[in-house]
Amino acid sequence: MKGLMDPVHGYLIEKGILKKETYDHALEEAEKSAAEINSYLIDREFIRREDLLNAMAAVLKLRRVEMPADRIDPRIKAIFPLKLLTRLNVAPVSMSEQTVEVAISEPMHLMAIDDLRLSTDLDVQPVLAKPEEIEKVLIAFGADVGAVRKALAELQGISYGEGEDDPQAAERLANEAPVVKLVNGLLEQAVETRASDIHIEPEEEVLNVKYRVDGVLQTGHRLDKNLRALVSSRIKIMSGLDIAEKRLPQDGHIRQKIQGRVVDFRVSTLPVIGGESVVLRVLDRRSGEVPLEKLGFLADMKSAFEGALESPNGIILVTGPTGSGKTTTLYAALRRLADGTMKILTIEDPVEFPLKGVMQMEVKHKIGLDFAAGLRSAMRQDPDVILVGEIRDRETAEVAVQASLTGHLVLATLHTNDAPSAVTRLVDMGIEPFLISASLTAVLAQRLIRRVCPNCQERIQPPESLLKSFDIHSPNGATFMRGRGCRECGQTGYRGRVGMYEFLQVTDDLRPLILQRADHRQIASQARRHGFRSLRHDGVEKARLGLTTLEEVARGSGE
Repeated sequence: MKGLMDPVHGYLIEKGILKKETYDHALEEAEKSAAEINSYLIDREFIRREDLLNAMAAVLKLRRVEMPADRIDPRIKAIFPLKLLTRLNVAPVSMSEQTVEVAISEPMHLMAIDDLRLSTDLDVQPVLAKPEEIEKVLIAFGADVGAVRKALAELQGISYGEGEDDPQAAERLANEAPVVKLVNGLLEQAVETRASDIHIEPEEEVLNVKYRVDGVLQTGHRLDKNLRALVSSRIKIMSGLDIAEKRLPQDGHIRQKIQGRVVDFRVSTLPVIGGESVVLRVLDRRSGEVPLEKLGFLADMKSAFEGALESPNGIILVTGPTGSGKTTTLYAALRRLADGTMKILTIEDPVEFPLKGVMQMEVKHKIGLDFAAGLRSAMRQDPDVILVGEIRDRETAEVAVQASLTGHLVLATLHTNDAPSAVTRLVDMGIEPFLISASLTAVLAQRLIRRVCPNCQERIQPPESLLKSFDIHSPNGATFMRGRGCRECGQTGYRGRVGMYEFLQVTDDLRPLILQRADHRQIASQARRHGFRSLRHDGVEKARLGLTTLEEVARGSGE
């Protein structure tokens, strides 16, 4: 693919349409964010779609065509399966005897032409067309190109600008069928693409819709600027928010049935220049049903973590930044414990997924029901295990310690960069070292890193400089896996994520250091003498197993 794309970019640079330094910077940034370079250049308005098509026509010697959807010969429909055309995102234009012209809009679509040639005995010739024209033809042929595309096709030519400043008009227009279909389509696409978040960002001339897939933001759609107020208004209506309030941030919740199952979306709106930024966290219940075996623990660490869960009392902390999978890990632990023989209570903000056999309580800060108050009340319910969504302050930490010392097993999250830092974080909160030494059982720190796509994985020998940065010495060369990039993974080479962990058990060797208020470096150094492995070390082991790449390990460990 690069062999086809580079001459096109070279043509744009040669003609002065794209500056060389701009292209080099864009290529570097696109690689960092796993974005497709052409989409990156167009999304950031470094080039126009028209510029790209003209360059492709000149370099690849392809003919430009216009494709009115109502003038395409319907006999072509019988040649290729519509599902195949839709998956490849190409559309047939014309046919004569043994030759069929098929429209593409990206250099990478030339691979699709090869697929079509293999599926028929015809001479398939590529021509160039705008992507929106290809979509119209597929829709006209009856292809299921997705709810978003269909809704956008219905919205073309309709002005919704009056909804910008008039709340009543915005509410009326937001309930019209095309807008309803558009927003529903955005939610459906998030679930289909396994996105964890939807970002709707207004700009001066466009409304960007982005999806965070496997931890990386990807541009999904660039919508007409006149849809800014209507999309945010529709989401507010669905989540029960005040449609007229645009000056203050709001938080809400949507429950939608998608593909036969219930999916929840946590909604946050924020006033920004140009409108409102809307972010929806996708709370797909299936992601909350991942068992411990599927989280990516190496065998010895999984055994140690399960052993800690068998403790009758004490505190087990799970640490890491937002979005590192802490809740998924804790839910997997609770499902392991919820065998009907123990009373399990949770205090969460908010409750993300329902757990069978577990009593779950949601904090309500407006009425004074915070984590500390909820934890005190939970202790009067005769629990065996208590989950605290997050230890944020000294009061919550003190009650958690008290609960652990009075015969309860407490699971909780804490925001620290690594496992040893959890000890110093509790000391900084004001918890006495002797109480930490007596109550803390273990700390699990984690990150999520992307998996190598199983559909396009291949063996490689990483550069010597990269191996040296990880202190990997292999005189005969070390082989690892990477993804070439395919349609299944969106050309990124990655699909799905796996956990990268470090597990610190508070043993008798560490307790004296805790009592002496040792810093996290001293605690880590002592723990390494007894087998403690860092996040980086765990990631390298997963790269050796072919689960991920060394580049992902470096990114996930913040290097």
